[in-house]
Amino acid sequence: MSKLYNILFIFLFSIIKPLVKFVLPKFKQREDYIKQNPIKPLLDSQKKTIWFHAASMGEFEQAKPVIEKINKDKQYNIVCSFYSPSGFENQKNYKYADYTCYLSFDTKKNAKHFIDTIKPDAAVVIRYDLWYNHISELNKRCIPLFLLCATKPKRSFPQSYYKKIYGFCDTIITMSQNDTHYFESLDLKTKILTSSDTRFDRIIDVVSKSKENPLFPKSLFKNEIVFIAGSCWLPDEKIISEAIEEFNKTGKQKIRAIYVPHEPSSKNIAKLQELVPNSILYSEIKQEKNIDEIGKLIASKAIIIDCIGVLLRLYANADIAYIGGGFGTGLHSVTEPAGYGIPLICGERYNNSPDAIKLVDNNILKPIKNLKELLSYLTDITINHTLRNDISRKASQYINKSKGSTDLAIKNINQILKK
Repeated sequence: MSKLYNILFIFLFSIIKPLVKFVLPKFKQREDYIKQNPIKPLLDSQKKTIWFHAASMGEFEQAKPVIEKINKDKQYNIVCSFYSPSGFENQKNYKYADYTCYLSFDTKKNAKHFIDTIKPDAAVVIRYDLWYNHISELNKRCIPLFLLCATKPKRSFPQSYYKKIYGFCDTIITMSQNDTHYFESLDLKTKILTSSDTRFDRIIDVVSKSKENPLFPKSLFKNEIVFIAGSCWLPDEKIISEAIEEFNKTGKQKIRAIYVPHEPSSKNIAKLQELVPNSILYSEIKQEKNIDEIGKLIASKAIIIDCIGVLLRLYANADIAYIGGGFGTGLHSVTEPAGYGIPLICGERYNNSPDAIKLVDNNILKPIKNLKELLSYLTDITINHTLRNDISRKASQYINKSKGSTDLAIKNINQILKK
């Protein structure tokens, strides 16, 4: 297995690496950074070290609840590594990590150097990003390896390959019973535990804090239905703006739209302002502290959020939320808004998200194809209070029944490190 991997994959890929760097700018970005920034962590030698690895930013969101809770008393050194630039560039200043870096290309030499340098007492890999030489080196040194939020692999390699790779893990914590069945079918000696996505624990915590301190005072939107269009793109914004304009013409209860573009660049904000002329930017109102003055500024206007980092908190103001991306390449995350127990809407392309599929099946998330369907659903959901209450209950249950994965992971890691 080792020889085959290192000859067929590592050696051959090393030969074509210059071409790959030329063709893939992001790969060149990570390789150039690694070359210019050799690994030199300054860690406390009196503390044990936990190494967390994630392929990218999405997977790292699943590591955060564990990192932040296991090290709340600063008893460990935390090293975080990434494979992709999207993960590293967004999290390189993550305040809960003592050291953040790229994971070097998976040669035996690089693996030995990396483990020699950071000296981990335990390693935690998120989801699937197990690199053979690195985890083999951990195994040789009897350093425990945890696979967290594990799922059945999508790629079809020989079972012997997966048996070898997953056999290096000391503990595998899966995201569902179906995933557990898969790992059990490999007949591993590894400890396998069934749990859920650690992000649910983070969502529950964020929701609780946001409800206590929403972005806008609730009193600003008396007798209005607050509609949050989160992570939206132009196709989403066109349908939403037309539907809300039509809805508000009926003279019934009014909808207050708050748009949160996925990419709040000046160009995208300008396009959205053209689409929704009766609007005001968040940057124009956020400095005002007087609630009455804010009320005058936003009177009868849609609000456009022209910054990043406030969407999760903003959902605390929502009566209804629309999640963008469903008319493009794929839907954005639906789990965070679901945590607020509100009706959710999205475009028709949601099958890239397992959570979205489950939420649709439970009638929590409503996919729409066009303006007519959105307007019809808005009418139903605003008139039928029983339906809204039922959706709220189901959404809250969906999130809360999945809590506890973070504590399970921490319990097992601490058991190993405190021996």
